[in-house]
Amino acid sequence: MDSVVALVITFTPSSKDIVIAQLLELGVCSFQEGGFGFREQASGLSVPNEEDTITCYFDNEREAKILSLNLRDALPDVKLESETRQIANEEWKESWKQYSRSVRISENLLICPTWDMDAMADEDSSPEEVRLVLDPGMAFGTGAHETTKMCLSFLEQCCAQSIPRSFLDIGSGSGILSLYAAKRGVSEVKGVDISEDAVQVAIENANRNEVPQCSFTSEPLSRIEKTYDLVCANILSSTLTSLWKDILRCTSPGAPLILSGILSQEVEDFVDLHSLSPIEVTHEAEWAAILLER
Repeated sequence: MDSVVALVITFTPSSKDIVIAQLLELGVCSFQEGGFGFREQASGLSVPNEEDTITCYFDNEREAKILSLNLRDALPDVKLESETRQIANEEWKESWKQYSRSVRISENLLICPTWDMDAMADEDSSPEEVRLVLDPGMAFGTGAHETTKMCLSFLEQCCAQSIPRSFLDIGSGSGILSLYAAKRGVSEVKGVDISEDAVQVAIENANRNEVPQCSFTSEPLSRIEKTYDLVCANILSSTLTSLWKDILRCTSPGAPLILSGILSQEVEDFVDLHSLSPIEVTHEAEWAAILLER
């Protein structure tokens, strides 16, 4: 594929989390927050990485237009504007790199994209620090989104108490959570994602970080038979609910379970629906994450 179609969606900043949640609900995994220069070039606007912009990527214009219509139908009360632009793959890669830089998640965790390695070289490290080299490609998960950061924080917390033997990453995206678990010493790591493109990106990132204990698959969660000592599901609350029986089945009794992709306003209803007794609930922006014990 020599080119992709960028669908640039604009909205009021207060609607951003609602729009992201709906994109995930519609099965869209290839998107980035911000215009990354494409909105500026297409519309003559001057700010390339706006808080009110999301860019989605498609193989053709028809898919982009269908997504735009479905998004408008699903969010009739949100004021949306969208436009499409055909871009060469190399143009996309270079524009995207300009606005994606290293992210320090915590004192002991640094995420570096492959094109920003100078940030890794410039920073002093401690023996406890984990450094991940990441190229998210068109998969969700750069470490910058609130749900990813909260999951990483809970993973740090769990691994600090005891390194589990196995970890299951449901909705693995770029593989960032799996890579972190492997770097902390988990000997068996499995990531599951419905997007085959995301699975390929995660495999490449695992090779890049030299963590052969990581494997990734697009097979349904219902086909995974073994149980894991630590499980994280960073997906929408509606998907969590639809997969709930399989999530519990794959989690060893007494094992930590991390859930995110839940809007803060949904947490109370979600906890009540599944009769949960959370160990901890954290909130960032409009999102929440839950840590509990199976």
